[in-house]
Amino acid sequence: MFHLSLVLLSIMAAVWPSPAPTVSERWHAWPVARVFPDSVPGSSPSGARVTYVLAGVAPEAPCRRAFQPAAVRSSCRTALRATYADSTRTFVVTVGIAVLANRTTTATDPGAEQTAGSTTDPGAGQDGRPAADPDAGQDGRSAAAPGAGQAVGSSADLGFGLAAGPSADLAAGSWAGTSAGVVAGSVAGLEVVLADAGRPATVRPVAFPGGAAERFGDRQYFTGVVIDSDERYVVATAAGYADGRTYRPGDGAVARLRQAARQLATVLHQALTR
Repeated sequence: MFHLSLVLLSIMAAVWPSPAPTVSERWHAWPVARVFPDSVPGSSPSGARVTYVLAGVAPEAPCRRAFQPAAVRSSCRTALRATYADSTRTFVVTVGIAVLANRTTTATDPGAEQTAGSTTDPGAGQDGRPAADPDAGQDGRSAAAPGAGQAVGSSADLGFGLAAGPSADLAAGSWAGTSAGVVAGSVAGLEVVLADAGRPATVRPVAFPGGAAERFGDRQYFTGVVIDSDERYVVATAAGYADGRTYRPGDGAVARLRQAARQLATVLHQALTR
């Protein structure tokens, strides 16, 4: 009788599979390879096909470490990051996903009035560049996370949701949607913040050794995009060149680099929320 019950339970599980996770649970319920696919299709400004190839996935991290202070909400619970390179190995883009707590129950950030509308990135130094990444080496590159350069496997190899930081890990900065050189727009009903001139506060780049993204750090990103919506995620990108060139105030970003930042942010945000 006992064995018969097990057989019946197995049949029922196959016929009635577990319900799909809610949008707010997808970030840790899905396999890593679904959150950050091995490749993402895109297009260049001229309409030519482009493929963005995954360089590596970083371990889950506290929001204050993964994002610049002005680019994260106080309701951020934890952060996921991965870096992609285009198929020509010319451009690299780090994508950061901020997992948010329920906004309706989150108190207003006490520092919001001080940072909103400011023309100085609170995470930047006196020259307008981002402050040094606490995890970066002396050359400005991001320190390699344990296992970060390994190929992406199943959720058993690199799982999200296993080390979500407590409230002490929440960043104290407010969302810098009106910082200098940033304009707001919309893509498919989403709020989008992107660089118009200068660099927006965004996700901190992650470098992965042995590939196109091995020289990508805080000083190497030229542009970025932040996508926000009413869902439980904010997706941000930081884009730069695979040759490791350093951004200098006043440098512009070519249209193809801006498009890469926008497309990756849009595709991965939609995958989580639709």
